[in-house]
Amino acid sequence: MRTKIILLMLCMVMLPGVLLAQEISRREFINSEWQMKVQRYEKDKARMENRGTILDQTDYDAKYWELHYDMTNISGQILTGKSVETNLCNIDGLTSIDYDFTTGMTADSVFIGGTRVTTTRPTNILRIPLDRTYNTGELFTTTVYYHGHPDPSGFGSFTFDSHSGTPIVSTLSEPEGSRDWWP
Repeated sequence: MRTKIILLMLCMVMLPGVLLAQEISRREFINSEWQMKVQRYEKDKARMENRGTILDQTDYDAKYWELHYDMTNISGQILTGKSVETNLCNIDGLTSIDYDFTTGMTADSVFIGGTRVTTTRPTNILRIPLDRTYNTGELFTTTVYYHGHPDPSGFGSFTFDSHSGTPIVSTLSEPEGSRDWWP
């Protein structure tokens, strides 16, 4: 008798959820995901504006990323890497770009089309002056050599751990946590 009462109570609690649940389409899911990303962007932008730094990455569109990294110093938890990014200019008169890149990482050198450039580092930003003025539709490529200890921002963006005594490194970071370990 007690089992029947418990089952009846479970049905009463769960049945309205099943009957009233609404299935969303793939398009609705994609739109919801996009809205969450827009909200995240607006939140990050407001945070940067409060620090006196504005991160506006709408002036260019990332077309290709090539990542090379070295994790031979796992015990020291140091990552060394090279990031090659090819971007498409979306505006006329583009002279610099900003990459998300946490201050825990160091940009050793940056090249635009083979020419070394001097960067600046506002909080969690790598600001790169371009080698010339770019206009709408032009491609440009940056190469960033970097190293440091990735400081994870959460959600497993970058972790050092071990399994059965063997050191392991893992990441779950695209797109929000990527700034923790590559520009």
